[in-house]
Amino acid sequence: MKIVTPEQIELSQLNDELFIPSGAESIVQAEIDKELSRLAKVYGHAESLQAGTELAAGDLVELAMQSSNERFNRQLKIKLGRGLFAPELENLLIGTKLGDEASYDFHFKGDAVQVQVHSLSAERQIPHPIDDALISEAGQEEDKLYSGLSTVQEFKNRLRSAHLGSLIHTQVVSRAYQAAIELLARESGIQPTESEFQAHIAKTQEKFEADLSASGNDLLSSYQEYFGPEAKDLESARQILAETAKSELVRLQYAEALAKHDDLHYSEKDYERELSEYADESGIDLAEFKDKFPFELWLTGKVEENLSSRLIPELKKRAKHLNGLD
Repeated sequence: MKIVTPEQIELSQLNDELFIPSGAESIVQAEIDKELSRLAKVYGHAESLQAGTELAAGDLVELAMQSSNERFNRQLKIKLGRGLFAPELENLLIGTKLGDEASYDFHFKGDAVQVQVHSLSAERQIPHPIDDALISEAGQEEDKLYSGLSTVQEFKNRLRSAHLGSLIHTQVVSRAYQAAIELLARESGIQPTESEFQAHIAKTQEKFEADLSASGNDLLSSYQEYFGPEAKDLESARQILAETAKSELVRLQYAEALAKHDDLHYSEKDYERELSEYADESGIDLAEFKDKFPFELWLTGKVEENLSSRLIPELKKRAKHLNGLD
């Protein structure tokens, strides 16, 4: 059998859409807007309010209170709407005017409370305008992601790259990786038989459902946690798992064929040495570790590691190119 290696594959044969994260632009823009809003609040300034100004959630208000309840018979400052002092009272004060004096009835920890409240002063946090000055200040104070930035456009470009890079890592690699392996397997003449597919599907379903049952949760609910709303019932959930198992078998057979082509040998001695080192480092009992991670599973991991280490960097490189990150 002539094996087509990862180095020989033409990634341009794969659909470019595989390398573009789904919903990327809207996801990235939402994250940029969220972070700009956060920075505007962090680098904003406090502004004293004039008497008669309507109080709002987030305002820092100085209150003079009189009540038979000791907690509410004092003068203090609270930030309205945070619920840290007295949630019901804070909600009652939102919408009143600075300087008002009134009596309020509410409950606190199950007790009825009556309190006379006079709002003496208040400050409101005014967000920093979203401009180059904000980014320049953040570039000096924030972590290395913002280091050296001085304009809003530089900020947007850097965050776009960071978030797209994250989406490429979580979305693109898995989709493009499987598509590339299917292409490599096809060009190498590797195609599992129907009986091999069915045997692997049955084995995968048995182990998967045994693991789900061990959690004590309802089987369908557990499937839906993994596969989302597409798993409408057990039949559709098992069909999704079957397709996943088919892809896994193609990947495993190609990885094994590649390891043979490269004349890679993984012995039980290698297995013992690697697990012993890991057990020593992690403090896990070696016998217990072997029971959970048998030689066959370790061997599967090694042959797939050989494949992924050679293919994934090239997939990421192409994804970055197609997303304008190179």
